[in-house]
Amino acid sequence: MFGDGAMLRMIAYGNELNLAHPPRPVDAKTAWQPEWTAKLRIKSVHTALLGMASAPNAQDLLREGLLGGEE
Repeated sequence: MFGDGAMLRMIAYGNELNLAHPPRPVDAKTAWQPEWTAKLRIKSVHTALLGMASAPNAQDLLREGLLGGEE
C-alpha cells in the first residue's frame, strides 16, 4: 500500500515560559502562595510526502488569482 512513498516528519522545540501570579517575592524568606501557575512550551511540527510537490502557500494562491488576485 505505501511501498512507493516516504514521509518526512520534522519536530522543533523552542523556549519554555513559566508564569505565576502573584510573582515570586524578591526576598526568598518571604512566604509565597501563588494563586495560579502556567507553563508555555513552544513546538512546531511539519510533515511532508517525499517526492511530491509541496502544497501552495497563500502567496502562490494570490499570485495565481485563486483568492481574489488578478486573473
